[in-house]
Amino acid sequence: DWRWAQSGFVELDLPALGIDESTPFELRDLLEDVNYTWSGRRNFVLLEPARNNAHVLALTLPPSGPEHP
Repeated sequence: DWRWAQSGFVELDLPALGIDESTPFELRDLLEDVNYTWSGRRNFVLLEPARNNAHVLALTLPPSGPEHP
C-alpha cells in the first residue's frame, strides 16, 4: 500500500532457530542498516510508505555444538 502505513506481527519459531524464548535477540535490517532487539516469538512491524516500505531482516544465530553449550 503506497498511501497508508501498514502494520502487523511477525512470528518466528524460536525453538527451531535455537533461541530460548526468554532471551532477547538481535535482527539487522539490511535495507536501513539498523539493528533491532526483539524478544519472544511474536514482534510488531510497522511499514510507512514515506519512511520505510519494506524490511529485510537478518538474524545471527547463536553458536551451537559441543564447544558452545
